[in-house]
Amino acid sequence: ENKVAIASSDVLEVIVKLSQSPDEEVARQACGAIANIAEETDTHPFIAERGGGEFMVGLMHHTSLNVHREASRAIANLLTSFDSHDNIIDTGIPGIVHLALSQDMECLYNAALALRKLAPNIRAHDNLVNKGALQSLFYLTQCQDIKIQRQAATALRDLAANPVHHQTYAQEGGVNALIKLARDDSLDLRILAVASLRHLSQHKLIKKLIVQEGALPPVLRCAGSLNLNLRLQCAGLLANLSEDLENQVIMVEENCVPQLVELSHVNSDEVQQDVSRCFANLTSNEENNIKAYKQGALRSLIKLTNSSDTVCQRYSAMGLRFLSTNPEIRVAIVAEGLLKPFLALAQSPLLDYQRTASAALASFSLNEANKARLVREGGLNQILLCAQFEDLQVQRDCIFALANICDSPEY
Repeated sequence: ENKVAIASSDVLEVIVKLSQSPDEEVARQACGAIANIAEETDTHPFIAERGGGEFMVGLMHHTSLNVHREASRAIANLLTSFDSHDNIIDTGIPGIVHLALSQDMECLYNAALALRKLAPNIRAHDNLVNKGALQSLFYLTQCQDIKIQRQAATALRDLAANPVHHQTYAQEGGVNALIKLARDDSLDLRILAVASLRHLSQHKLIKKLIVQEGALPPVLRCAGSLNLNLRLQCAGLLANLSEDLENQVIMVEENCVPQLVELSHVNSDEVQQDVSRCFANLTSNEENNIKAYKQGALRSLIKLTNSSDTVCQRYSAMGLRFLSTNPEIRVAIVAEGLLKPFLALAQSPLLDYQRTASAALASFSLNEANKARLVREGGLNQILLCAQFEDLQVQRDCIFALANICDSPEY
């Protein structure tokens, strides 16, 4: 109750002056008083009016650790108000970065807290990156204090969301630092680390770097978590990584497909969108098709076609089309009794599904052994029905399939 009254009175100006006293104890007590007053956000405009923020920034360089602690605590409290950011962004970031290299745990926590409060502010990003905050944050994530690590990891996630600084982030060792965090025992840190990697993986060149640096094993372990947020971040990251051609083969070799199959069962549209996108990317690479099929990709994609989400529908249809055109897989699909799901897709009102089914039926008809089963299991009737659909692509595939079946001596 007294904090706002003190801040709005002439007493605050006296306290700000005392914080600059050459006497260590007087300075410490005065800084502590400002830090305490700043715990109440309504006091922040009054502190700014009297230049308290600027003095605290300067005092973070004080030779006395005790003054240092109280000044850094005041800054961290002041940054709770967005309106207090400008002065600190313009003049205070080097001091906070320096503070983050302290050997004192209290100072480290205040530095991590201050950086975490600045990181959501886009205006702060240029100065944070250009004045060394990334290296300080990487250092803070290695502190053996979960509170410090959590603040630093949150700041890193917010900075990773800015595509302007993705390359600098990676060049300064960010990918390696985040992979280490993704292995941590703390669920919170793993979520933040994978979310940061997901942001960085949107950059064309960093996709490859993330895989080269060894991110797949810890990310796949994270994907097995029961935590929905962590699974969501993993699915998005894997989908982004799969957009790189070289990554696609490595991902299948390192057994991403079984984990994607597990993720496809998660009851979340966003997770299923990214799983289907990842499957579509991986199966677009012919080198992956056989292994992906054997590891369950096709059955998983068939299940994903039941989604009501249009993005998931589109990508799952693409994945099925890629797999069903493989000469070896098209025989296996029919032999293993998986024709019915494609016949069901052909009856769907969705054009993507009609095109996928007709392309698959055309592919199946290329194999002599498949033709009898197509006729016996209702494939021929569905081909004749689809041939009457309005879409030209569907018509062409169905007529192609019909011609192949009619070419068989048996029919």
